[in-house]
Amino acid sequence: LGERDAFLAALHDPAMEIDAGTLAQWPVEDLAPLLDAVLGLPAGRISPGWPARALTVLRADHPERWSSVIAKRINALPTNEQTLRLSLIMILDDLGGSEANALTEVVRELKERCEHELEKANETKTKAPDHGPEIELLRQALKRRGITATL
Repeated sequence: LGERDAFLAALHDPAMEIDAGTLAQWPVEDLAPLLDAVLGLPAGRISPGWPARALTVLRADHPERWSSVIAKRINALPTNEQTLRLSLIMILDDLGGSEANALTEVVRELKERCEHELEKANETKTKAPDHGPEIELLRQALKRRGITATL
């Protein structure tokens, strides 16, 4: 990880030119700290310009390298992490290019989650969580790709 950490540290320099070929030398898993940085994680330990720079770096990469990774991360987050889920949906939309596969994967999982939560809420006579903001972000992201989704 020493080489990887040195590479990530060098990326902080906004003058450093970066392209997909350079990023392709590293597996996405090794570059995961870039996604964390875009999200402002770990909180309180990020330099002020690093989230924006990390997003610039991610945008230089091939979208397909990140789409499924981000979708899996969204789907793994619990419902009560809605702010983080929303942020990741926006990043997926931003980085996803014209590809809609990862977005439709998130939609499929969200539909299943909503059905399960509604069933549980009915059993316990409680209110199901509100996924309205996530649904709207996904709908708009798919619409930008020419796909009309029923959520």
